[in-house]
Order: sequence, then structure tokens, then C-alpha cells
Amino acid sequence: MAKWKWRLKSEAKGKWKDILESKYMMLPGVNQVRPCCQSWWWRDLENICREGDGVGWFQQTVVWNVRAGDSVHFWEDPWMSNSNFKDLYPRLFSLSPNQGMKVGEACFWEEDVWHWHLEWRRERFNWESILEVELLTTLSRVVLNKDSKDFITWRGDPKGVFSVRSAYDVLTNQGSGPDKAIFSTLWKVKAYPKVLCTAWRILSVLVLA
Repeated sequence: MAKWKWRLKSEAKGKWKDILESKYMMLPGVNQVRPCCQSWWWRDLENICREGDGVGWFQQTVVWNVRAGDSVHFWEDPWMSNSNFKDLYPRLFSLSPNQGMKVGEACFWEEDVWHWHLEWRRERFNWESILEVELLTTLSRVVLNKDSKDFITWRGDPKGVFSVRSAYDVLTNQGSGPDKAIFSTLWKVKAYPKVLCTAWRILSVLVLA
């Protein structure tokens, strides 16, 4: 399942990707299809990556390398740290009129030099302006290149390329505890794959919720 998530993130185009984006509206700031109307495949994809309510293990293991800023969402993708700007600056996110904008849409180029230009719904209060200055200070470390494309790398592998094996290693190294013991025991049970998948779905709701 995580391999499909990687393909959704890393592949620029594809009819299958267009269909998923159209059906599930995978756009920042846009409400997705209600869980009751989602396919089992899509719900499993969300559960396995633990991203229903925020940044899950998958998002924490991928790194966006921003170049022109044409593929990375400014607010919702964790492109400068393990957290995204939406979670780091929720107040500023609520004031943004374009919450789904890409990084490249948050700046403009002038004689091959980019300038950050953030727009807001209204004038900021003093304490909000302080947050904006803090955000701009963080952004000052970014180096953009309008002639290059953004690309994604995988922290779980030294080469930066996703593999099922590396995803398994990431999950098994996340620590110990009752959750890990439950799922480790489940996959050792001798049963039909459909039975194990049904049990996993139930446990994902009860344990991971």
C-alpha cells in the first residue's frame, strides 16, 4: 500500500493518478470524500500511512527537494522539516487566501532573484505579524531554481529511493509497545490472506484510532 502512496507522490502524471485526484479531491484546503463513501483500497491506503488526521509515518519519511516549487504545496507538505507550515503556523494558515498554493506561487522572480510574497485575508495583528516575520526568516534559508523540477527522496534508504523492504524497516524500527506486538502477532497467524486483511482493517480502527 505504501508503494502506491509513493507513486502518488513521486510520479508527475498518469491517468490513474488523475482519476484518484478527481475522485478523492486530494488538494490541500479541500474537504476529501467522507470515509463512508471511500473505497476499501483508499481507506486502507490512508490507514497504513496513518495520515487521516495529520502527518503520519510516511510523510515523515519522505523529503521534498524544492527547486522551482512547482510540485510542493507550501502549507501542507513537510518540505523544510518533519512538520508542515500548516501545523507550525496554524494562525497564518487560517489567514491565507490560497491555502492550496504551491511553493512557487508564494514568491515572484525579478531578474533571476526570487522574492517571497505572502498574501493574507486581512491586516495582521501585532502578534500575527511577529509570526509572519518568523516564517519569512525561516524561508530566507531556501534556495530556489526556476529551471529545475522539484523531486522527492525517501529517508528510509541511503539512495533515497522507496522500496517495500525499506518501508517495512521503517515501520519495524518505530519502537515497541502493545500496538507493535498486536500486529506482529497477527501476521504470524496461519490463515487465509483475506481473513488476515479483514482482521487488520478492524485492528487499524481499534488500535490506531
